[in-house]
Amino acid sequence: MTNDREKIAELWEKTDAAWWDNADDPEIRLITVRPDEGEWWDSPGLVIATAKMVVAAVTGGKPEIGDNAKVDL
Repeated sequence: MTNDREKIAELWEKTDAAWWDNADDPEIRLITVRPDEGEWWDSPGLVIATAKMVVAAVTGGKPEIGDNAKVDL
Protein backbone atom coordinates (compact mmCIF):
# COMPACT_ATOMS: atom_id res chain seq x y z
CA MET A 1 0.00 0.00 0.00
CA THR A 2 1.28 3.48 -0.80
CA ASN A 3 0.36 7.11 -0.29
CA ASP A 4 1.95 8.36 -3.55
CA ARG A 5 -0.01 11.62 -3.92
CA GLU A 6 1.37 12.29 -7.42
CA LYS A 7 0.22 8.89 -8.70
CA ILE A 8 -3.17 9.30 -7.00
CA ALA A 9 -3.65 12.63 -8.80
CA GLU A 10 -2.60 11.01 -12.09
CA LEU A 11 -5.11 8.18 -11.71
CA TRP A 12 -8.00 10.34 -10.43
CA GLU A 13 -11.18 10.23 -12.51
CA LYS A 14 -14.47 12.06 -12.09
CA THR A 15 -16.21 8.84 -11.08
CA ASP A 16 -13.91 8.61 -8.04
CA ALA A 17 -15.86 11.55 -6.60
CA ALA A 18 -18.56 9.02 -5.66
CA TRP A 19 -16.25 7.98 -2.79
CA TRP A 20 -13.98 10.97 -2.18
CA ASP A 21 -14.30 14.75 -2.64
CA ASN A 22 -11.12 15.05 -4.69
CA ALA A 23 -7.70 13.49 -5.25
CA ASP A 24 -6.31 15.41 -2.26
CA ASP A 25 -8.40 13.41 0.22
CA PRO A 26 -5.90 12.10 2.81
CA GLU A 27 -7.82 8.81 3.15
CA ILE A 28 -6.99 7.67 -0.41
CA ARG A 29 -4.31 4.98 -0.76
CA LEU A 30 -3.04 2.91 -3.68
CA ILE A 31 -2.66 -0.84 -3.53
CA THR A 32 0.07 -2.47 -5.61
CA VAL A 33 -0.76 -5.95 -6.88
CA ARG A 34 1.88 -8.29 -8.33
CA PRO A 35 0.10 -11.28 -9.86
CA ASP A 36 1.94 -14.52 -10.52
CA GLU A 37 -0.50 -15.84 -13.10
CA GLY A 38 -3.26 -14.57 -15.36
CA GLU A 39 -6.05 -15.88 -17.56
CA TRP A 40 -7.68 -14.39 -20.63
CA TRP A 41 -10.81 -15.14 -22.63
CA ASP A 42 -11.72 -14.24 -26.20
CA SER A 43 -15.43 -14.74 -26.83
CA PRO A 44 -17.90 -13.75 -29.55
CA GLY A 45 -19.91 -11.41 -27.32
CA LEU A 46 -22.80 -11.72 -24.90
CA VAL A 47 -25.64 -12.42 -27.36
CA ILE A 48 -23.81 -15.10 -29.36
CA ALA A 49 -22.26 -16.68 -26.26
CA THR A 50 -25.69 -16.84 -24.59
CA ALA A 51 -27.23 -18.42 -27.69
CA LYS A 52 -24.46 -21.04 -27.80
CA MET A 53 -24.98 -21.84 -24.11
CA VAL A 54 -28.74 -22.26 -24.65
CA VAL A 55 -28.15 -24.59 -27.62
CA ALA A 56 -25.66 -26.61 -25.55
CA ALA A 57 -28.11 -26.85 -22.65
CA VAL A 58 -30.88 -28.08 -24.96
CA THR A 59 -28.69 -30.57 -26.87
CA GLY A 60 -26.64 -31.70 -23.87
CA GLY A 61 -23.43 -30.62 -25.56
CA LYS A 62 -20.64 -28.35 -24.38
CA PRO A 63 -20.71 -24.78 -25.70
CA GLU A 64 -17.75 -23.51 -27.69
CA ILE A 65 -17.74 -19.86 -26.75
CA GLY A 66 -14.22 -18.73 -27.51
CA ASP A 67 -10.58 -19.19 -26.63
CA ASN A 68 -9.08 -19.26 -23.16
CA ALA A 69 -5.49 -19.43 -21.93
CA LYS A 70 -3.57 -19.20 -18.69
CA VAL A 71 -0.18 -17.54 -18.43
CA ASP A 72 2.49 -17.43 -15.74
CA LEU A 73 3.72 -13.91 -15.06
